Amino acid sequence: VLGSMNHVTPERVAAAASLVRSGVRVSLDLPLNLPNPPLFGRQAYEHVVFPLNRNEMDDRLNNFHPQGSTQWDALNHVRCREHGYWGGRTQDPTDGPMGLGIDQFADHGIAGRGVLIDIAGWFERTG
Repeated sequence: VLGSMNHVTPERVAAAASLVRSGVRVSLDLPLNLPNPPLFGRQAYEHVVFPLNRNEMDDRLNNFHPQGSTQWDALNHVRCREHGYWGGRTQDPTDGPMGLGIDQFADHGIAGRGVLIDIAGWFERTG
């Protein structure tokens, strides 16, 4: 169950692939240190690199909050009081697995194409 992602069909992905001109990849993720200051009164993310011995290094992440930056919410993230979850699913355990988790995106993939709009260039050309 993918919600709107059900519209990303193999045919649409193939059609989108035919539009590729440059092959340049662009990350849509925020850097891990954003937003700054962190949301909800959390401490800032910190990446610490430290020596284990003369020949080895290790690292750790302090204050890493997965829901504090770029994220994908699953269709079971928030329930509508009147209607339940997406597609009328309830949270009654006797209904079986909802199939609405973020793992559904991971299993199927979500990227079909991207569109880059040069807003600054457009304003420069059009005034």
